[in-house]
Amino acid sequence: MDAALVDEIRCWLDAHVEHIQAIIVRGSFARGEQTPYSDVDIGCYVPEPYEPVKHFLQLQGRLVEISVKTLAHERAAIQQPERAVFAVPDLRAAMILYDSTGAFRDFQRELQRFEWTPLQPAADQHASWTLMRLSEHARKVLSGLSKNDPLSSVSVVAVLSVALCDVLGVQRGLLAQCGITYSAQVQTSVGVHSRWTFWYRLLVGAEPMTSGVSIARMRSLAALHLYEETVRLLWPIIRPEHRIIVEPTLQAIEAMLEEEVNRGGRASLLVSHKSPLDG
Repeated sequence: MDAALVDEIRCWLDAHVEHIQAIIVRGSFARGEQTPYSDVDIGCYVPEPYEPVKHFLQLQGRLVEISVKTLAHERAAIQQPERAVFAVPDLRAAMILYDSTGAFRDFQRELQRFEWTPLQPAADQHASWTLMRLSEHARKVLSGLSKNDPLSSVSVVAVLSVALCDVLGVQRGLLAQCGITYSAQVQTSVGVHSRWTFWYRLLVGAEPMTSGVSIARMRSLAALHLYEETVRLLWPIIRPEHRIIVEPTLQAIEAMLEEEVNRGGRASLLVSHKSPLDG
């Protein structure tokens, strides 16, 4: 990283943060994968107690994001599966700019010994609860389609595109090689030619849409398929109390997709599915 930028970051931190113990660079700059548009992610560690805070600066033509926290906050994060999949590889690869006591270097050594297995029960619980929670989002998509107004659920469809990818990756314990390529890791894990991957790619716009059907409607249908397919893949770990919520949502999705087939429009060409309830 450019020495002038490092100096400016250090000067800002010295002027605005007290009792600094360590400063690191994380993300694309730490991995040497930055582009002209990449922001600079800085971690600044201070003694406890301290409430985490973020600062956003524009320095040397770069957006700089500075997170000030304690190492205890990082240790807590890697005990939560939905955060650990991103935090562990990111912190392992971090570049140290300053480490007054060697505490961050010791923490990185701990991360090299990190094992996912103890987190698997929590990852299963997280996935089960998340799919139950996302049933509300799926129903909002159904409502939009039933009113022939898929634009009303555009924001919900966007949430599903991210959440359904992340929940599958977390349940499988996929440590992110890079945040922006995490979806590619999940697709590889599921299978690049799988139905899940097809619906995901259609939802995010990586596959061509069927002509004559609005993009909003197509994405709504793809979101329903993706929810259904994600549930199918994770069905064995969904808890009984969560299935009570998920099952009626799946049945409603089945009915909507069947209606789409009966309507016989171009969008019906997409409808080829099997519910996880069918065994």
